[in-house]
Amino acid sequence: MGLMDREYMNRTPEEREAEQRQKRVASVTEEQKHNQRREEMYRLMAKGNDLTFSERCRLKQIYKENQVYMARTDTYSNYQEYIYKTTEPVTKASQSQKKKSSIIPIIIFTVIILLIVAAFYFYPDLANFSI
Repeated sequence: MGLMDREYMNRTPEEREAEQRQKRVASVTEEQKHNQRREEMYRLMAKGNDLTFSERCRLKQIYKENQVYMARTDTYSNYQEYIYKTTEPVTKASQSQKKKSSIIPIIIFTVIILLIVAAFYFYPDLANFSI
């Protein structure tokens, strides 16, 4: 951390401001690239089934680039790990396990009640006791 502080302190405020401006411009150009890709994708999709092989390949490439872009923006906007859409989030999996484990005590309770009822049915003397 000390080395980074020295490098930061040795720069003039103008250099720091120029560096920040470059970062802002880079992020804006990334958004512009995304918008251009999206427009190109719409144009290609408007052609329908009349796409050439190279246009189909470009459409697949744009789709993958947009997935990467959306994954990056999702992680930065939510401050969470990106979870692919094909997999379930961890919280849902743990909830389903809890639901499965809550059925087991109900089954055990039902079996015990049935055993008690069967015992009273086959041995009625157990129910008719006098104090």
